[in-house]
Amino acid sequence: MASDSLQTARESFGRCALVKNFFTDFYETFFASNPEIPQIFAKTDMRKQQDLLREGISFLLLYGAANENGKLAIERIGQLHDKSHVNVKPDMYRFWVQSLLETIEKHDPRYSPEVRAAWEEVIAKTINRFTELY
Repeated sequence: MASDSLQTARESFGRCALVKNFFTDFYETFFASNPEIPQIFAKTDMRKQQDLLREGISFLLLYGAANENGKLAIERIGQLHDKSHVNVKPDMYRFWVQSLLETIEKHDPRYSPEVRAAWEEVIAKTINRFTELY
């Protein structure tokens, strides 16, 4: 992975994570993206889920950097979402990705086509791994 893409995504996430509503807005966008998604989270503590999202994106960035802790975390998260556990079908990840990109666009004051391309590259590595683990 290009180190400049990784750096661009990290900096973008740093800006987004400072926005009070970033994680709430992500879930609003995500829930609106597909009618099946809110049902999946019906019994979920959303405050805790927002913390898990923050952590998950951090691990996604570490995984993109080939960091061993990031790799272990992404493996664990991928297994939790596989067909034997939460059963997130690979075709459903596109809603998560699109919702994240839309939320980043809304909240990153330096958002640009280059920022989007960097995120797409970084995210793809993790989503590909989740799909393999399914």
